[in-house]
Amino acid sequence: MSADSKYDRMPQAYPTYGGYEVPDADFFDKGLIYDIWNQIKSKIQEGSINLIKVSLPVRVCEPKSYLQRIVEGWCYMDEFLGKAARATDPIERMKYVIAFAISGLHNSVKQKKPFNPILGETFEGMLSDGTQVYCEQSSHHPPVSNWLVYGPNNLWRFYGFGEWTASFRGNSIRGRQEGPHIVEFPDGTRVIYELPEVWIKGLLFGTRLIDFSGSMKFRDDKNGVGADIVIDPPVANDSSWSSWFGYGTKLPSDFIEGELFTYKLNKDEREVNKRKVCPIDGSWLGEIRFDGKPLWKWSMGLKKAEVQVVPDPLPSDCRFRADLIALEQGDMESVSYTHLRAHETVL
Repeated sequence: MSADSKYDRMPQAYPTYGGYEVPDADFFDKGLIYDIWNQIKSKIQEGSINLIKVSLPVRVCEPKSYLQRIVEGWCYMDEFLGKAARATDPIERMKYVIAFAISGLHNSVKQKKPFNPILGETFEGMLSDGTQVYCEQSSHHPPVSNWLVYGPNNLWRFYGFGEWTASFRGNSIRGRQEGPHIVEFPDGTRVIYELPEVWIKGLLFGTRLIDFSGSMKFRDDKNGVGADIVIDPPVANDSSWSSWFGYGTKLPSDFIEGELFTYKLNKDEREVNKRKVCPIDGSWLGEIRFDGKPLWKWSMGLKKAEVQVVPDPLPSDCRFRADLIALEQGDMESVSYTHLRAHETVL
């Protein structure tokens, strides 16, 4: 069995090397990429390479705010956070939180860029089970988004904030949403984690891929349960001749490896007495396993949560933005003007 067939991965998983392969229909025109690169080069010469501060053409955007994009990564919150809330074993609860965090990554990978939220911009939504979603842009420079989600009947709360950074790396873009993600339950349990880096590869040449990379740490200090997970793990130790040249044992980049463990905090708040509970493996593009048993598989056909519009959202809700409305209607002339005016107002 080849390495890329080890797990049940969705069709968009790129064979052998891994990552989410961008469909041809979603490709940006190479000429557009070169135009953006020329604009970025001037910023590099000025000593600024944070793409968040670069004004990109509206044709690379989708008619959504970044506040909406954040929520798309929580597409299985009703499924897994509901089960986590009902779990009485802290270890089982942790497994469900990990499944929630990783299984939704694939739903947030899109090539088109959402609009940067304006300071004070909000997004409100609800799920059919009664879950309430609230997001707000609390800072413009640097861009920081906050969120608070109430599960049905207050079975759980999910809150945190994220600062988005992005930089150009030749043929790739690296981005990250930095900040804590906190899932809290009525018994006082809090599971805290952060997201890994995201990469868009093959901008100018090669296969266009979107991928995640780095580590994810999950901690429940109250019950002493944690997990360390690596996305795109390094080449395994191998004594074969092929490993000397750096190939032959490299796993697809969407694979994950890690372990679930228990621990205690000493008086200095340091983790001690770690004991492994079970290994974690799989792929963020299809399957998450604990001790070899899958808790999530894309082929399970779980229904993704659909965030519905609340009856009376605040006037600051992103869906009232004139530039987003114009882009959705295909009015490119109006969207360019209203987008520029909106951001001039907060600068």
